[in-house]
Amino acid sequence: MGNQDDYNFLDITSGWLKERFEEEYSRFPYIGARDKLLQMQKEKSVGRRVLEAVLKRMKITSIVGYITEKIIGWRPSQGSEPNKLAEDLIKVFDEESNKRTIARFLTDIQKKCEKRGRFFATLSVWSQARLSKAAQSSLQDEMIVVTGQLVHRDAIAQYNSLMAQTVKDLPGEWLMADFPPNGMVPANDRFDGKVICLITEKKFNDIFQHYLPFRKDIGWYPCCRVTGFFKEAGYGQSAPSVDLVMAEFRRPKPYQAEGRNYFSFLAGELNYLNWFESRSVVVVASYVLPLLAKGSSIEDFKVSDPGEKAILQKYIALVGTDLPTALDSWYTNA
Repeated sequence: MGNQDDYNFLDITSGWLKERFEEEYSRFPYIGARDKLLQMQKEKSVGRRVLEAVLKRMKITSIVGYITEKIIGWRPSQGSEPNKLAEDLIKVFDEESNKRTIARFLTDIQKKCEKRGRFFATLSVWSQARLSKAAQSSLQDEMIVVTGQLVHRDAIAQYNSLMAQTVKDLPGEWLMADFPPNGMVPANDRFDGKVICLITEKKFNDIFQHYLPFRKDIGWYPCCRVTGFFKEAGYGQSAPSVDLVMAEFRRPKPYQAEGRNYFSFLAGELNYLNWFESRSVVVVASYVLPLLAKGSSIEDFKVSDPGEKAILQKYIALVGTDLPTALDSWYTNA
């Protein structure tokens, strides 16, 4: 790890971060922008042809309608709490027939986006397929796919108060970026201030704030891919938006398999973190253990092994006041 450059450690396709997450993307149990999807079926457009292959095999309207009316519509059933709504939606996505249908639906859309140059590997960090390279006016109201890191806007102020002010009036709480919150600083000459705002319905954050990758008590997730309708920045807005249709993310590997390995990694790399690596790496490493634990449904995480406790204490001391604020209580209780 000691000889990686500042961006490679953030690139989940290589390096130590990749080793803590699954290779394949998992689909997040949500279909958004449903009115637009339904409208696509009525129009003589490329979008309609994208859906037709799926519609021949099943009716996406049945899933879209069910989600709209029963799960996260404007009038949920009486007594439905946000967590219950999330559980219901997960069950819908886990039904085998729905799994196949949603997979085909998403694959068809993404293939079309790729063929038409609307599939982006980054926002603005160098890539042959970066969003900043595209003429954004030509993307207006078109379906796009973009890969990046999820950042909750509240997580930015700790490291860059000016950037936090810049994004505070965007229409969504979650942003797509090329860097974690602590990397979104002027000192990082790779960060150019470019982000995308994810637009979801009003109930979204209440329903999914306790589910990866949209956990507000962490505020960052390293590798996500979103599919949705692109919108140029409106009047008074600092960034473009994506009206979210579907999100995918690489899950953390089970803590039972990776937890001990991660402590071994920290023990072996503390000196490198201290002397050779950029400060960004030191801070970003703090997200990984909570992600591993929460990804394995370990909400009340405790370090029981004295050796691991000592490693963690040494690491926390090294991170100091740069520890993400959202993780303060987690590490205090660990």
